[in-house]
Amino acid sequence: MAEGLGARTEPVIVRGVRGAIVVEANTREAILAAARELLEILISANGIDPADVASVTFTATPELDAVCSALAARELGWRDTAPHSCVSKR
Repeated sequence: MAEGLGARTEPVIVRGVRGAIVVEANTREAILAAARELLEILISANGIDPADVASVTFTATPELDAVCSALAARELGWRDTAPHSCVSKR
């Protein structure tokens, strides 16, 4: 372990997961419901502990602009775990 990098002695596992879901309407409620559903599926299927997440990127097509889907992660308790970013696909 490099000096000054903290007391962590166990190996750090890094992995990426990706998912997609259809949103029925460009409304705050529809976007957040779909994002929550997708996050819950990804968390369950991959055994994800939010404390182990380094970052999260949410993408959406341009017509889905009523709310940033990263809010769904915050509503699920991912407030202090990782940076969240939202990107519009063009």
